[in-house]
Amino acid sequence: MEQRNFRTSGLWIARLRGIDLWIHWSLLLLFAYEIYKHWIHMAGWESLGYWGLWTAAIFATIFLHELGHCYAAFRVGGGADAIVLWPLGGLAYCDAPRAPRAQFWVAAGGPLVNVGLAAFLAAAFLAMDSSGLAPGIGIPFFSINFSAPYWLIFLQGFFSWNITILLFNLLPIYPLDGGRIFQAVLWARLRSYGRASLVTVWASRVALLLLVLFAFFFAGESTRWLTLAIAVWAFMHTEMLRHRLQEEEEDHVFGYDFSRGYTSLERTMVKEKRRSRRQKLSFFERYKRHLAKKRALKLAALKDRVDRLLEKISREGMQSLTPGEHRFLEGASRKLKER
Repeated sequence: MEQRNFRTSGLWIARLRGIDLWIHWSLLLLFAYEIYKHWIHMAGWESLGYWGLWTAAIFATIFLHELGHCYAAFRVGGGADAIVLWPLGGLAYCDAPRAPRAQFWVAAGGPLVNVGLAAFLAAAFLAMDSSGLAPGIGIPFFSINFSAPYWLIFLQGFFSWNITILLFNLLPIYPLDGGRIFQAVLWARLRSYGRASLVTVWASRVALLLLVLFAFFFAGESTRWLTLAIAVWAFMHTEMLRHRLQEEEEDHVFGYDFSRGYTSLERTMVKEKRRSRRQKLSFFERYKRHLAKKRALKLAALKDRVDRLLEKISREGMQSLTPGEHRFLEGASRKLKER
């Protein structure tokens, strides 16, 4: 309920395929302060226009990054119902199956969007350079030419922020994407959610210490305070993960966690894959088995999410469901009846 209150404490902007976009009130206040500062202390409309382009590039990058997480959640059989933009970036409210593969792809969805956008923009800049549309632009790594047209300034900022957010999010710090990817990879390797999470907690603590040292000794003043704020937020979430592990049963931490590790279905798939290699099946037989396994995994993920939503209803009541969760239950009910 605390997260849900945070999500709805702001301005609702739009809904895209069942995903609500919110701007948190703290970000609205920051916008108001920045507009006032640029208007009073700098050269009026022109300075405000440059700041507006820079800000638009930042939040376009963050919004598309969070959409990548939402899309990945839908692809692995989960869902998403909200994206919140706030001063430290963006938050995507996703719901994915509790399995390492699913959690890996949901965490990787955002960085993959940044990789794709950065590659596309780099190719576009080189093409504009060679064609004479924007001569001498090259690939603008963190260098913005403010004498260029507005549309080109926006593209330069958009490219730079895609690179920045990609590199920052790949740090092995929980709950940044890099920390979650690291946790999912360890979970798959160790076959234990608990042990993978313990290693993630300690790796996150070390990375946070290095990040704080970097902020104090190498970062500029504005970057320093933003980095420290993100470090404090990440440290709180890391310790919350550690606290949750302490509340779980000992077998979940030091043994094999059957509820969160590989499912029996996935283990059966591994055995069938090895058997099929020995039997030398034809291409069509292998493709048929692949489709059957894919359908079985999607059905298992669907049932898993339905079970969790039913538990939520029994615990908090039907009114606790979001519109997206209502739609998911209706669609899941139809799919299960058709089978």
